[in-house]
Amino acid sequence: MISRRVFALAALACGAAGAAFAQAVAPGAPGDPRPRAYRMLGQAAPAFDFPLLGGARARLADYRGRTLILYVGGLWCPDCVLDGPHTNELARLAAGDRRLAFLQIHTQNRFGRWGSVPAYFTEYNYSWPVAFDETRTWMHENYAIDWSPSFLIIDRHGIIRAWRTDLGADGAHDFFVQAQAIASRRR
Repeated sequence: MISRRVFALAALACGAAGAAFAQAVAPGAPGDPRPRAYRMLGQAAPAFDFPLLGGARARLADYRGRTLILYVGGLWCPDCVLDGPHTNELARLAAGDRRLAFLQIHTQNRFGRWGSVPAYFTEYNYSWPVAFDETRTWMHENYAIDWSPSFLIIDRHGIIRAWRTDLGADGAHDFFVQAQAIASRRR
């Protein structure tokens, strides 16, 4: 059996080695171990223009001046469906703060057993704004989204400030607090 001290020293060594490697490889360079979406942090969010559920359009420019919580995923994704209650909570929290906006980009035009987003919303009593990247290609290529669900925070100036996958039990509240902190920044 490994003692706690030996385990702690091994973990510390692994962490130091990982940190040294991450510093040795420039962001986005070959061998950078971080997900592509992580490398988008601090970059201008690419402008998008997608059809919105209900017939209007969702454009990044429409959110200038507000901090946008952008959720990328779809009903074809089991993890996205599992995150449904947490996503609904995050959207609800964001709707209560006038500095924030929430938008989902539903990808791949596949809707699982529900057949449509409205049917899914009706079954679970969910509600949030949804736009459609019918192929997933645009979000994959322009936002470097390789994993669903992905959640981003885009500040009021259009800069990507945070990214994470899934929300889990406390993630909705934690991401909301992070979005509020970003919305409060003066830059």
